[in-house]
Amino acid sequence: NVLYCVEKDIMTSAGSAAGIDLCLDFVRQRFGTSAATQIAQRLVLPLHREGGQAQFAPRPIENQSGKKLGPFIDEVKSSLDQEWTIRGMAKLAGMSERTLMRRFEQHLGLSPQKWLTQERLYLAREYLEQTELQLEDIAQKVGFKTLETMRHHFRSQLKISPNDYRRKFQKAMA
Repeated sequence: NVLYCVEKDIMTSAGSAAGIDLCLDFVRQRFGTSAATQIAQRLVLPLHREGGQAQFAPRPIENQSGKKLGPFIDEVKSSLDQEWTIRGMAKLAGMSERTLMRRFEQHLGLSPQKWLTQERLYLAREYLEQTELQLEDIAQKVGFKTLETMRHHFRSQLKISPNDYRRKFQKAMA
């Protein structure tokens, strides 16, 4: 929920633009507000932006240490619209439910259900950015089944409604 953090001698930012915010703050602290303001004006940027907005990072690259899960993950990703239960996923992966849950946590840092919700959100975001499909159709295509369920996950995970996300991020349609 912040653009950058400073902890003793370690500085880190939430992304490239936040790195510029961090640099401006560094200049402000070391050389004063006037110097930082001059730099911000030359860059045509505000001296300070508020954090708190949801970070809309692209889909992360899968952890390669879980190569045994790879084909299984690919299969589930290709059919997100299906009703996936832990039992069904474990059967497809050829392992017990407990083993599947342990492997997911070990290799992806998430439970299978949280991962599934995350993947559905990534796909829904792609549809919202790149298509004119109705929200109800997107909810079906990504496996949320209902628009209400999709809205719930957007609000709880991304802090934005699907409609607002589309308005904010949809690429210009030719």
